[in-house]
Amino acid sequence: SDPELSTAAIAEAALPKPWEGVSEEELVEAIRPYYANKSISAANKRKYMLTKVIRPRYGSFPFDKFGHGTLVEFLERNGFEEVEHMDKLKRQGVLGRGGKRKRKRDGNA
Repeated sequence: SDPELSTAAIAEAALPKPWEGVSEEELVEAIRPYYANKSISAANKRKYMLTKVIRPRYGSFPFDKFGHGTLVEFLERNGFEEVEHMDKLKRQGVLGRGGKRKRKRDGNA
């Protein structure tokens, strides 16, 4: 194996991860203005919040890496979404386990 590659891999592993040390309060403050924007529908807030607010600031990775639960749990706990509404979306099959949107499948099952 190439010793330079090993050194580079070790150095990269030692770099801080973008989700490390991000407090729940910091995330709430980042999300609050987006959820307060009345010109964005509730459905679009849920749909685009990660791509418009979180990912540009912290990068693209699963939300639960922050250590504050799943996105759905976080939004409910901090008052951005009502528990009953998110439960309804899960029952309708819009959200899967962990609050992730289910992908539509093509073809007949």
